[in-house]
Amino acid sequence: MGIKVSSKIKRILASTGYIPIFIFKYRYYFYFFYCKFARKFVTKKIIILKLSSIGTASGSSNPKDGADVDVREEYANAFRTESYNHFWTRVVQLSRKKSAVSSSSSSPPIESSSTSARLMSYRLFAHNLLDPDLNTITRILDVSRVGRHTRTLLSDYFLETANAFLLCTQLLKNIHHLRSKYESLKPKFHSENHNSLALIDQFTEISKWFDPFISSGSRIQLIRSGCLYLLKRLESRRDKTRAKLKLINGLTHSSGLLVLALTTTLIVTIASHAFALFLAAPTLLASQFKPAGLRNKLTKTAARLDVAAKGTYILSRDLDTISRLVTRINDEVNHVRAMAEFWVGRGSGRVRGSEEVARELKRCEESFSEELDELEEHIYLCFMTINRARNLLVKEILDSDDPPNCSFAPKSKKKL
Repeated sequence: MGIKVSSKIKRILASTGYIPIFIFKYRYYFYFFYCKFARKFVTKKIIILKLSSIGTASGSSNPKDGADVDVREEYANAFRTESYNHFWTRVVQLSRKKSAVSSSSSSPPIESSSTSARLMSYRLFAHNLLDPDLNTITRILDVSRVGRHTRTLLSDYFLETANAFLLCTQLLKNIHHLRSKYESLKPKFHSENHNSLALIDQFTEISKWFDPFISSGSRIQLIRSGCLYLLKRLESRRDKTRAKLKLINGLTHSSGLLVLALTTTLIVTIASHAFALFLAAPTLLASQFKPAGLRNKLTKTAARLDVAAKGTYILSRDLDTISRLVTRINDEVNHVRAMAEFWVGRGSGRVRGSEEVARELKRCEESFSEELDELEEHIYLCFMTINRARNLLVKEILDSDDPPNCSFAPKSKKKL
């Protein structure tokens, strides 16, 4: 596809002044070859940089370091954000027993659960970490100028988030008790000289600790259904407020034209001796319609309802994730417990049954610990999400009376 031009032809074209015409005529060919050469050059440069970086990394580290990379530790390092540090600082400050903090920080971590050793918030009075608390919320709603219907919706939002916070706190306590009981049983089925009959009896007894954990699934669904119902109410009220605001904005923009049309009509129909009245008519008519105060109020109300709706939606999604994780753990526990009850009913086969139960526990030990860790992480993130959403709404309520933008335009519904 290339075009070869000899030096003789170039000299002839240069002498006659046709080089610009030649370049313009075949500009697409020059552009094609330029792009092709640039792409090859950039690709070659990227390959050289990658090879040099790989060589530098391999030369500065041992070959075994690549195999010893702990993905969970890297994830934990990324997990320790500013919100994590702030929340953990509040946990330490709200701890009523300083000895509990020192003992928990000096105690050795659980070998089977690295994440549970890093996330210690549930051990230190997590129920005191709700920010802001209900008493503060009540005082804020009392002093703020919020409408009756909006006040009811916002009060219900704070109540639902507080209930979800307390439920997550109870789940963390159940996880702690469950993990401690499970750790006490684990060395026995790892030992080769364990008492088979005593082992299956102990597991049957420990499995009763799962009962409050299993029953928490229904409570999660109950709170989540309440959040979804509250979300519908918040969105409905927000949409109605935005519709009123849009109507007022339309009336505000059209009021000038309306006053001008009325004034013109009056000038044509009424005698000239009332001309002074006609000049004052626009001012009088405009003074009767003052939408600025109502528009500001509706703008602030819509913004508050929007923040509450977004926080409710995020909370419902978090509760849905937690419910799925709890259901997954319950299914695995029910499987092992059903196996234990089966071998208990066999009577003479209890010795073999204990071996089967111990083998099944060994098989699902790692996955069970990972599932508990994942559930604990999501509960911890739910704590921070609830507090962040509540603080954003409180900030919106306590905002100044002058909104940032009076010309409010309804936005599309976005679920964050």
